Amino acid sequence: MIPQLPTELKVSIFKHADKSSLLTVMRANSAFHDIAEPIVYSTVRLTPFVRHEGVADATIACFHVLVARPTAAAAVRCLILNFHQERDTYLHPGIVGTVFEALQSALPKLLYLEKLIISHWGAYLMGPDLLPSLPLHSLRHYRGPPELLKDIQSRDLVNLRICSSGPRFEPTYRALLAAACYNGWKLRVLELDHSGDNSNETALELISDIHGLFPNLRYLGLGVWVELTNGLQMQDNVDRIAKEISKFQDIRLFSISDIWGIMVVSQRPLVQSLHAGCQQLRAICLDSEEWRFSEDIQRWITIGYTLKSPDNPPVWKAADYRQYLVDPESDGFVYNSFDY
Repeated sequence: MIPQLPTELKVSIFKHADKSSLLTVMRANSAFHDIAEPIVYSTVRLTPFVRHEGVADATIACFHVLVARPTAAAAVRCLILNFHQERDTYLHPGIVGTVFEALQSALPKLLYLEKLIISHWGAYLMGPDLLPSLPLHSLRHYRGPPELLKDIQSRDLVNLRICSSGPRFEPTYRALLAAACYNGWKLRVLELDHSGDNSNETALELISDIHGLFPNLRYLGLGVWVELTNGLQMQDNVDRIAKEISKFQDIRLFSISDIWGIMVVSQRPLVQSLHAGCQQLRAICLDSEEWRFSEDIQRWITIGYTLKSPDNPPVWKAADYRQYLVDPESDGFVYNSFDY
């Protein structure tokens, strides 16, 4: 019965199947293979260094398939690489090297790759020059270490989230300069995470530099770049940050992590100060607590506030910050982040 169905219906049916079932379908006949292959390879998730060397072998085999089969490589839209290595797992250095050699040969084949996510890029990996000059011209979303970003060539990048396992200010700054060279005016999301190895003064100056590089941001996340302390120092930093981010005319979302929630009892004064200095803000995330500005009641609210009364959840929903985003699914706050 399925062979007689229109192709559009077959695609719809296959999209609801798991990957193991689709691999079986691909072996049925050439027609099913051509329909199922783009679905199988649209999102590729790989964890090569977890559990045992067999997983690494499977990862290498996947990269070899992408090199050997242009149709499979052309189907990849999202590549997620988790380089986490379990402590009780021993991997021969040769295996690690072979994985990255295979990755290096496969990435240039991904002509239509739109999203690249890399987690657990540790110091034990093979250095910043591992994947030089990546011609990923269709890439729109990058999330990963700064060392690789400086070699990625894309004029369509709109969503950039730089993450690292430790403080790396210089590589991060070089990555920002590299991204700006291609399409700084297009970038609408910039998030920096775990990079606070610099002084407050340097971090605050960086915000001004970011405006020069990426003037049209709608969301700016600063991770733990700025350390706030109690007293006048904290208020001074908040006021300076608000002044700097107010230069972004299109900015609607702002976030900063960890230190904000730890050092103060109430976040509301910080949120109000940021809004006073940058009135175009409509959503703020401080230490994973989300605040939204309600146009209906003209005040900042949290999810805790909205649950106090049965009349308030609609107010929270009406203040959904996603209405200000170009891509509501990917341009907003990310709470379920990888452990870098």
